[in-house]
Amino acid sequence: MQSSLKTLVLSKNDIDIIRMWAGNTIQGGHWGDGAMLTPMDEMAYHELDRFTPGDKGGFSKTTIDTILIWSDHNTGGPEEMQLIDKLSKFE
Repeated sequence: MQSSLKTLVLSKNDIDIIRMWAGNTIQGGHWGDGAMLTPMDEMAYHELDRFTPGDKGGFSKTTIDTILIWSDHNTGGPEEMQLIDKLSKFE
């Protein structure tokens, strides 16, 4: 049976960038003041909390999709673009 989790390696910097995107999305405009988390946002946040930088981690497709939605609030810097490319390969 094939697992529904996608495995990838993220650095501490990658995780920090993803958390920044999440904060910008959840706190800054997607839902306003951050008082409401969608189930997908909450699931993605919990998966990030369990992730150890540098280790291979399993993420569901839903979490990767959610992170890519959060990435809409990126600044377009090279590190962010590389991370978006890395995540996009796991769709």
